Amino acid sequence: ELKSSLTSIQGFAEMISEEPDMPLPQRQEYLSYILMECRRMQNVINDILMLERQERPSGQEEAPVDLRQAALQVAALLKPQAAHKNISIQVEGEASVPAQEADMRELLRNLMSNAIRYGKEGGWVQVELAGRRLSVRDNGRGIAPEHQSRVFEKFYRVDAARDRLEGGTGLGLA
Repeated sequence: ELKSSLTSIQGFAEMISEEPDMPLPQRQEYLSYILMECRRMQNVINDILMLERQERPSGQEEAPVDLRQAALQVAALLKPQAAHKNISIQVEGEASVPAQEADMRELLRNLMSNAIRYGKEGGWVQVELAGRRLSVRDNGRGIAPEHQSRVFEKFYRVDAARDRLEGGTGLGLA
């Protein structure tokens, strides 16, 4: 993932560098590709760091986390992404779990962001909380049954070509 992004960045940067009189629209197009690849690399690196953090023992104590409050904060952060596809986000119920708050926010961000990313235009994302249960649902196309057992594998993607366009790394659910 990192190597292909770096190759793209280098190629577009070289084209811009080698043609100083490149028309502005073409230059802007190449710069947008460079920015997109930088974001993709950043997502991969963030996911790798998150996985590394999860694999080492934590010295921090777990405390009760208000999942409703965390879900509302994440929903607010994802509002621009949802608005872009005209997707509504609903948070219903109450739940509290013993955990590290940053981890629960990251979990919610990943699930809700995926629901928006792969949801349908004009759709919805619903976060349901009850006791110690958390459910994130959407009205997107879903994951075919033959892929469901593998979605928590590192780097596994149901549709790798689409995920690259959407910015997925295949690490979030792992």
